[in-house]
Amino acid sequence: MSNSENDKNDVKTKQPDRSELIIAIIVCIVIFTGTYFLTNYLYFDDQNALINAKKLELAQLKSSVKSLEQIRDNRLQLDKEINQTNEAYKALSPLIPEKKELPQILDRIQRNAIDRALLLNDFSPKNGTNTQGALSEVPIFVEVIGDDQALKLYLSSLNQSERILHINNLKFKRLTDEQNKDKIKAQINLSAFISNIPNNELNKSANTNK
Repeated sequence: MSNSENDKNDVKTKQPDRSELIIAIIVCIVIFTGTYFLTNYLYFDDQNALINAKKLELAQLKSSVKSLEQIRDNRLQLDKEINQTNEAYKALSPLIPEKKELPQILDRIQRNAIDRALLLNDFSPKNGTNTQGALSEVPIFVEVIGDDQALKLYLSSLNQSERILHINNLKFKRLTDEQNKDKIKAQINLSAFISNIPNNELNKSANTNK
């Protein structure tokens, strides 16, 4: 075989080797590039997830701080209202008797009618009381008979009582029978108020909240 033929065979042998090398290099580049972009994608995806988690955590923290501030403001307002209520109740406490004073109040209402020469036809404190917080309302029904002037004085004594009495309803009827001629029958629905809190406990509560 001649030298020229041998050279041709060598060229043919080397050409496939170069093609395979080029293909291998391209494959490596593709793999490297894919790995690079995939790594970057996963990295930035993790970073975005971390950023979103931090944003959510920050939003929750802001919401918690806002809630705590609202609770603080509500507590301050509540303390202020409690102090105002205690002061108002303390100012009214001399006018609002304790439960143990109720019999004396009922006796005074009756005695005021008798002292003004009124006929005490009916006097009925109701058994049930309407309790609201620190106060209890005691409904009382009074029916008296007398002349105009005596009735005016009696009603005035109820309004000027040193204890709180509230007249809820009044009904008048002029009598025409011979025995009570020119007299008036008055039906009075009123309420007495008593404290559910002893005065000494009220003072302790007021001093504690100062």
